[in-house]
Amino acid sequence: MRLLLARHGETVWNAERRFQGWTDVALSERGRAQAEALGRALRGYHVAALSYDSPEILAAFTLKRHLTYTLLSDPKSEIIDRYNLRDPQYPPGSRAYGVPRPIIFVLDPQAVIKAKLYEESFKNRPPVTAVISKLDELAGRS
Repeated sequence: MRLLLARHGETVWNAERRFQGWTDVALSERGRAQAEALGRALRGYHVAALSYDSPEILAAFTLKRHLTYTLLSDPKSEIIDRYNLRDPQYPPGSRAYGVPRPIIFVLDPQAVIKAKLYEESFKNRPPVTAVISKLDELAGRS
């Protein structure tokens, strides 16, 4: 099995440089285009998203948004910390402490990380063109 972990595309508030925290904000036009482009680029990869939200919140979000991929709950940010995904701009005690960076991992069938694409801030997402290029490179199509 090949697995690709990706964080959501740009939201309206990301575009405005606003922190959304636990607020359910719609994807911007650019975010919808990012999601569609990533979907076309997947080429047989499975997608899962990691959040520090509870399973109940993620289940409601999945139902509301009609998601077809898996949302993984990490409420104590244990996996987020194990893979150094925590966004360092939020200190302990802040409301956003535990938020992961926007990151995409590409894993091979043995669950070995073959690529890690991320940005330093939640305000930016790895460009879809970089994801497509990395997938092509890993598949020997570069």
